[in-house]
Amino acid sequence: MKNSKAFIVKSKKALLGFYQESLIKNASLLLISNAILAGFGFVFWVIAARLFTKSDIGIATVIFGATALITTVGLLGLDSGLVRFLGSSANPKHQLESTCALVCTSTTIVGIAYIVLAPMLSPKLDFIRHDLVDSILLIAFLLVNVIYSLLRATFISKRRAAFVLTGNFLFSALKVAILPLLTVFGVMGIISASWIALLASVALCIVILRNKFGMWLRPIYHPGSLGNVRKYATTLFTTGIENSVTQAVLPLVILNHLGAAKAADYYIVFNVASILGMVSLTTFQALVAEGAHSIHTLGINVHRSAKHVFVLLLPAVAVLIVAGRYILLLFGQSYSHQGIVMLQLLALGAPLAALNYLADAVVNVRQQNRLFLIMNTLNSGMILLFSILLVGHGLTGLGAAWLIAQALTVVIYAVIMRRDIPNFVRPQTN
Repeated sequence: MKNSKAFIVKSKKALLGFYQESLIKNASLLLISNAILAGFGFVFWVIAARLFTKSDIGIATVIFGATALITTVGLLGLDSGLVRFLGSSANPKHQLESTCALVCTSTTIVGIAYIVLAPMLSPKLDFIRHDLVDSILLIAFLLVNVIYSLLRATFISKRRAAFVLTGNFLFSALKVAILPLLTVFGVMGIISASWIALLASVALCIVILRNKFGMWLRPIYHPGSLGNVRKYATTLFTTGIENSVTQAVLPLVILNHLGAAKAADYYIVFNVASILGMVSLTTFQALVAEGAHSIHTLGINVHRSAKHVFVLLLPAVAVLIVAGRYILLLFGQSYSHQGIVMLQLLALGAPLAALNYLADAVVNVRQQNRLFLIMNTLNSGMILLFSILLVGHGLTGLGAAWLIAQALTVVIYAVIMRRDIPNFVRPQTN
């Protein structure tokens, strides 16, 4: 009995110590933060599926996909530069202000270009260009979106992920509360609910930035303030573009060839499955931020990160595979019927994607920019290629395409990092 109690006490202390470490603590807070986003996002789309037409949802998902692409282009990779370099910057205020100036300018330019070109991408998006109010709202939404990305990156770089959690909670809860009030506006009602909530969250985060760090998020460019960030940010920018292009192109292909209803099915299923990716993504962010402060502990940090990821990820994969049908039923019968196989395939690929995230983080911390660019280009290219080849099989083909691409990327990374793997599995603590 005494031995059992001693074992329990010892295990409890070890577990608490594990989660109090800077890397794991921030990864856990980011995970909780993203879980809040996903949970409320789930409720948001359940409500939307009940209150809006499937056509409205399909078009809104295409706009959200385009928003992700425009945001990535507008950020220029500089949000990742903040995560990697702001914590060790000699003048973090100037780096943040210069980043804000460049990002807001580029986002406005790209946003206007999208409004002009949107009807050429799909005639169903013609309403954006011909309605001035909708156009202004979209530009405003894009600017607020990139500013929020900069604020989150700043908090992560400072290893204060609790503030990211605070902002995400306000955004998530508010958009769910607002959505039922905007049904009369159709597609723009869905988009406006997110925009209003995001604006409130940005306001709160700016107050936190000022009060806790004594910094303002002002668009003022300071020459020379981004010297150590440019090459790194350029690589991250390119890979971000590739990923966002994939996310934006696939809904467009579905919209144009299979219709808005199928685009809605795809978006809902992919967002349910993206819950699994949160564990890997947040750990990647925390691992990169930690690496900015100390690269010498990379081996043990990767080992700890892998334990953290798979302890949380594998049970969640099992739940989605077994109970995914019933989860999709919350959105409606058609979503469950059309998307269950795709959801199961995405769940099976989640552990493979987690390994790729960990490998990406290692390459990122080591600033192996060319390798990072090549691997992300391969991954995005394979997803897009296999998706186009298999789109004739509907959502099941798209799920299979994603799974195949992740598996091949793991194999390539394993070959490249074959000498590092032993140190990640059994890291040297000395």
